[in-house]
Amino acid sequence: MKNLKKYKVVIVCTILLLIIFLQYIPWPVDKSIQLVQYQNNNLSYEQPLSIQIEGKYYRSLFKDDLFKGSIHLNNYDFTEEWHTVDIVFNDGYGILRYIKLNNTPLGEWSIDSKTLGIILATPGFDNFSILFDGGQNSNPSLWSSKNTLFISYPANNRKEALNILEKLSSRSELVSDFEWN
Repeated sequence: MKNLKKYKVVIVCTILLLIIFLQYIPWPVDKSIQLVQYQNNNLSYEQPLSIQIEGKYYRSLFKDDLFKGSIHLNNYDFTEEWHTVDIVFNDGYGILRYIKLNNTPLGEWSIDSKTLGIILATPGFDNFSILFDGGQNSNPSLWSSKNTLFISYPANNRKEALNILEKLSSRSELVSDFEWN
């Protein structure tokens, strides 16, 4: 009886350790997707867009999730040439930002930076939405949903895109109060 109890404890501890260990294994992400970009409050706006996501998604029990890799969008040429900054998912969202290193004629280096928008995603990018800033505000807390451009995956139409966006944005205080139409 005592041995059976020990085995149960060992099995339970092993399962718990496996669960914790598996949380720290990065998830490979490799998606090439055709989507449609929509504009909030503008039912007639639809722009085809393709996106390529490659990298690793790191989940964590005790700190923010992290994506290391690249996100390229065909309608935003600079995303092909510039480096995607690692995305830290805090409060359900991350900032989609790009940097470019420039070598000046004097041999000095400078860094240019562009913020494309906010990305809301489930681990591994099984569901995600991107809210495009359009270069208006580099500070996401100043953004408004009024005329925001957005994409959502997986979505086959505007209604599905809005449903995914609403579900993902409800997880984040930053955009949970936005109204999506």
